[in-house]
Amino acid sequence: MYVKLKQPIVMLNKITLSAFLLIVGSTASAQTTPTFGVKAGLNFASTTNTTSAITSFSAGAFANMDMGKSVWFQPGIYYSGKGYELHQADMYNAGIGFGLVASDISAARVKNEEKTTINYLQIPLNFVYHKSVKLGSFFIGAGPFASIALSGRYKGYAEYSMLPNQNDIIYRYDFDRKIKIGEEPEQMEDYTQFSDIKRMDFGATALAGFAFNNGLLFNVNYDLGLTNIRSGNYGTVKTRIIGFSLGFNF
Repeated sequence: MYVKLKQPIVMLNKITLSAFLLIVGSTASAQTTPTFGVKAGLNFASTTNTTSAITSFSAGAFANMDMGKSVWFQPGIYYSGKGYELHQADMYNAGIGFGLVASDISAARVKNEEKTTINYLQIPLNFVYHKSVKLGSFFIGAGPFASIALSGRYKGYAEYSMLPNQNDIIYRYDFDRKIKIGEEPEQMEDYTQFSDIKRMDFGATALAGFAFNNGLLFNVNYDLGLTNIRSGNYGTVKTRIIGFSLGFNF
């Protein structure tokens, strides 16, 4: 029995409602009227099982709520690009397939090049400590985040060659397709539609930077995904991001 996936907007509404209730409670405890700002910058995104990062970007808005004792509650909403690049070359014993028998080759090499990009809407809920100086203030903070996958794409190829001559390619498969997003495969309405990644990603953010008195700010952050975003029993994949951004406090 396969159950229909929840619509993304329903999950997003639940996250937004939870964040809204937390923000309302924090606003009631705030020492001053909240202020707002915007940030945009570069992401260097990877995952726990990949060989190199990809460059993407992030952009969004945030609120500053003064909780007293130089601590601000800083919720936000951002577009965040995540993903990875995979470079693999595996060796196998004599294989059978592609019209070959074991006696045809002594070994085979499989080369896999893949770039995966995933577009997320991310809601961080950070607590930030500020230390004032003459030109502005240094800040450092941390907090949880929830992300909902909006779309994504796989692009790359798999190449099979015979040894010892690795240039003698016997088969190549190129792929460029959209990522399927959903829950575990057995929960898909149509089991033939494999779900590549789960809809939700949860994790923690650490950030630091400097905010000038004129409103400009520089921010560096590290996002640690704690959810296995891979659907089914196909290993563990958790997101990682190092980000650099510029912003403005209004």
